[in-house]
Amino acid sequence: ATQYLKPFNIPVIGVMHSNDTFYQGVITKFIHGKSKNQLSTAVSVSEYINTICESQNTKTQLLNIPCGTPEAKKSAFPESQEILKVIYAGRLVVQQKQILKLTKAFCDASKVNSNLEFSIYGNGDKEQSISALINHERASKNVKLFKALPPKEIINKIQEHHVFTLMSDYEGMPIALMEAMACGVVPICLNEESGINEIIEHGVNGFIVKNRGKDYQDKLQLLVNDRSLWETMSKNAIATIEQKYSSEIT
Repeated sequence: ATQYLKPFNIPVIGVMHSNDTFYQGVITKFIHGKSKNQLSTAVSVSEYINTICESQNTKTQLLNIPCGTPEAKKSAFPESQEILKVIYAGRLVVQQKQILKLTKAFCDASKVNSNLEFSIYGNGDKEQSISALINHERASKNVKLFKALPPKEIINKIQEHHVFTLMSDYEGMPIALMEAMACGVVPICLNEESGINEIIEHGVNGFIVKNRGKDYQDKLQLLVNDRSLWETMSKNAIATIEQKYSSEIT
């Protein structure tokens, strides 16, 4: 659309949701490419994506505006104070989400500490593989797979948990993560180049772990052992959304 609309002073705005191959291509052609194809404005959902859009050869205006999330009407305060409940909600796919590696991390952690329970909610082409892996690891008591739920219902389920986990290869600024933090669910996510490193302040409102193994297990153990730490981080997670990422602000 850019080459046809810009000559008539009609602005063309693109939104950069991720740093995957598709969006790398969009950046190459419609931000860094020929002048006639350059977007008037590119809105990135994270500062990291905004940074990779920068170039001396572009006239595209660059903005960073996260999608945002509504402030939660109810905060997470799960009934169980002995069991630490962990949830993943999202697509059940290998590309980007690495759902099988996440499932294996859940199984491994459940064997290390029986006071951990893991829930996986979503739809995707790896449902059967996930179920088979859980059974193979003999972890079905503590790691459970559920179908995807409508938005209002999944928010209610998230609020019943203590921890939200993402183990993706790449993300933009994950809406599910923002929704969980808005509810006071503490995030423990894998370190990768994305908005995760912007929204999570390590050790304050969540944890960013170096691997899906020992480092992840150690951070879960911290929260199992110290519920006052969880409560503090939960309050900080809510404050982060209210101050920077609420729908009203964004």
